[in-house]
Amino acid sequence: AVSENSDRSFLSAPGACDQFQLTVEELETEISSGSRALHVGYAMILPALDGDPLKKVMREASRLGALTSLDVTYYDNRPWPELLKLMPEVDVFCPSLSEANLITGESDPAKAARALVEAGVRNFVAVTNGEHGVLVEVVGGGQEFIPARPVQAVNTTGAGDAFIAGVLAAWHRGFSWRSAGHIGSLVASVAVTSRQRYQNLTNLERLLEGFPLPNSSERNPLSASQEAQPYTSE
Repeated sequence: AVSENSDRSFLSAPGACDQFQLTVEELETEISSGSRALHVGYAMILPALDGDPLKKVMREASRLGALTSLDVTYYDNRPWPELLKLMPEVDVFCPSLSEANLITGESDPAKAARALVEAGVRNFVAVTNGEHGVLVEVVGGGQEFIPARPVQAVNTTGAGDAFIAGVLAAWHRGFSWRSAGHIGSLVASVAVTSRQRYQNLTNLERLLEGFPLPNSSERNPLSASQEAQPYTSE
């Protein structure tokens, strides 16, 4: 639903989220079958998984060598700061600024990204902010502001999901985290240019033709194209 001031809200039936579960045994089966990453969406509105069960699943995914990625969506009356306890189990986290603010209490994108890294995110944080661009922090590699690309936005529904998809697709292809941030921004900018969601997103390789990337020759040591290495905490 779109309000008069163009603010977007979603009407949802929570049944699927209320029932969704993921056990360690199911996770092990997926990874043994070749899955290389675990991406969990809608954290904090998954009552059967949130809290200790999700932490246990994410920790096991890391132990088995899989990348862990987290997504959230704004929802009233949730103890959002509690999510900080999950950050040490997360490799990739790309909240919007409003979501990051709920979790960290920081309204500045750079401060919010830093707070998430300090809470334990292991590799990559991006705080997206629509037409105002995205603030990326590569753990151990500093922050970078990526401005939004100048496009004619038609339908911004799912832009955040498109950004995350671009980041994970870049990781899967072995790009560096910094390049992954730029690719995520590119994918999101294309996603908003059609009335039907993602209609203009057809082929990433074709999309990247002629698109300059920072450190494009640098390969990501955690990419799915590399041999999986179990995570060990020190």
